[in-house]
Amino acid sequence: RNGLRPARITRYRDGLVCLSSETGSHVGAPGVPDDSEILSRTRLGPGMMCLVDLVKADGGYYDDAMVKAKVAANPKWAEELARQTRTRLDPLPPPAYEVPDDLATRTQSAFGWGSEDVDMQVLAMVSTGGEATHCMGADSPLAAMSTFAHPAYDYFKQRHAQVTNPPIDPIREGHVMTAEVWLGNRPNCVDVALELDKGANLVHLDSPVVHSAELDAVKRELETVTLSTTFDPARESLEAAVARLSAEAVAAVEKGAHLVVLSDAGFAPGDGTLYVQPLLAVGACHHALIQAGSRLKASLVVETAQVWSTHHVATLVGYGASAVHPYMLFRVAAQLTTPPAEGKKPKTDVGGAKGIDNAKAALKAGVLKIMSKIGISALSSYHGAQIFECVGLHPEVVDVAFKGTASRLGGLDWAELEKETASLVKDASYQGLTDDDVAVFKLANYGFINALQKGRGGEEHANSPAVAKLLHKAVREDDPEQRKVNYEAFVTELTETAPFGLRDLLKFKTAAAPSTADIPRASVVTRFVTGGMSLGALSRETHESLAMAMNRLGAASNSGEGGEDPVRFGDNRRSSIKQVASGRFGVTSHYLANSDQIQIKMAQGAKPGEGGELPGYKVSDYIAECRGTTPGVGLISPPPHH
Repeated sequence: RNGLRPARITRYRDGLVCLSSETGSHVGAPGVPDDSEILSRTRLGPGMMCLVDLVKADGGYYDDAMVKAKVAANPKWAEELARQTRTRLDPLPPPAYEVPDDLATRTQSAFGWGSEDVDMQVLAMVSTGGEATHCMGADSPLAAMSTFAHPAYDYFKQRHAQVTNPPIDPIREGHVMTAEVWLGNRPNCVDVALELDKGANLVHLDSPVVHSAELDAVKRELETVTLSTTFDPARESLEAAVARLSAEAVAAVEKGAHLVVLSDAGFAPGDGTLYVQPLLAVGACHHALIQAGSRLKASLVVETAQVWSTHHVATLVGYGASAVHPYMLFRVAAQLTTPPAEGKKPKTDVGGAKGIDNAKAALKAGVLKIMSKIGISALSSYHGAQIFECVGLHPEVVDVAFKGTASRLGGLDWAELEKETASLVKDASYQGLTDDDVAVFKLANYGFINALQKGRGGEEHANSPAVAKLLHKAVREDDPEQRKVNYEAFVTELTETAPFGLRDLLKFKTAAAPSTADIPRASVVTRFVTGGMSLGALSRETHESLAMAMNRLGAASNSGEGGEDPVRFGDNRRSSIKQVASGRFGVTSHYLANSDQIQIKMAQGAKPGEGGELPGYKVSDYIAECRGTTPGVGLISPPPHH
């Protein structure tokens, strides 16, 4: 049992054992003794088992510990374990990382860091030990359509579970999940059964994210080879460098290495070299080792400056990395916890060691959350599983580094990926500065998360300030003719800017002649519906306005899962569609009775696999009353229904 479904056990003094999904479901059934005869009540947790021997007169009940003790008593287990080397490393205190100087800041930039990554992602991780809370959805272009260079991670979209494979709630069902990692040489299970293997040599970690002290401890236990992922573009192309790196990894493993570290720590902008992006490097080495039949002989570890988010770690693990050492992230953590100058306060009050531990914890929790979207509870099942869809890379890249990944479109080939990396490195180089110049380099704000004002050079967003202003101008205009002109200007700005998603590349085909079907306009608009947007995520005025507009058209508005004020049920502010997500947030019989349709949420596209979050400051007295919650307390809707 993996713990995802309830299994309650009630034992009686006469030997009767009742197992069911709910305690007490058997009470009153024929032959069931009185509750006074109950010997014990318990449940099966994750990884637990029980055994009932039907031959023994006393019921022969064995609990989890007894079953495992009985099986483990077989001398064959002791013999097998004696042939293996298994080392469990306890968590080590993080070492002191250097605060990034000017060269390190340029290195950050060369690997694609922006100021938003530090201020809006890393700062939250270092301060709280958790990910930053962002709004639902994203309106910036896909990486393949962006005018800026992106890390390879951005070309991959996480896949999420829907009805047939239920996701896990990583908060409420966290006890069934684990991010533990075993590094080293793992024998073939068939050889183990036939006693043909040479035994295992494994090192255990409780997280795939490690700092330098933990990586050094692993290196002391396992035969290790470190391969540099840097290359000289004057001597070889990116494609050739990836092929060489893959061949070096295979050769190292064949010579006895049980740990291969792919490291870009030797890279510095301005020395004429480039780097193989870590995702490309680990994916290519992973598949090269599989092809050589050597994958189980060693583990891959990535030591890189190009990791600062949970998606980065998830993709690296998903394409073969057993562990990640994000050394630049930890240097940034040191920077955020260190006063910038005498008399100045650091950006966060946590200590340096605590900041690194918090960053590690945030990445670990984030990876578990990503795993939960697809219903996977153990990192070992996610490792190398490639549960992503590639959007915007050429088949020649996918077939080498990401073989087997769903990729329905073409995109950047090896030469174009090399150009993207070269452009990042060039922008971060010194570009003619002498030793006498004062080097003060700052990370650029690319506007990937928040749209910048027009003219400031950031990434374009679908919902830019310009679009919002044009919409406001249209709806606030009283003159009908001018309102139409203003609205057409809004539509033009919205539709004729650069494409942001795949659907922006599609155009309607117009028939040669108009349709002769006689369908009244009033009949057409009754088919319109709004998306499910919760009261609280939207303001009260906006939520009610959408309902009123749909009701006037004879169409349908969707309440979202945030409940609805009962005073709206009797007028034109009533939402026709009432949404239910795990029976939460204001779902009452009165609420359900005042609907034309009931929508039960099983999956969501805007933020798949994650629950929407409403921060505490938005939970006003009114919102709390409608949702049946407490004012000022943040709300998280159930991730399995997203």
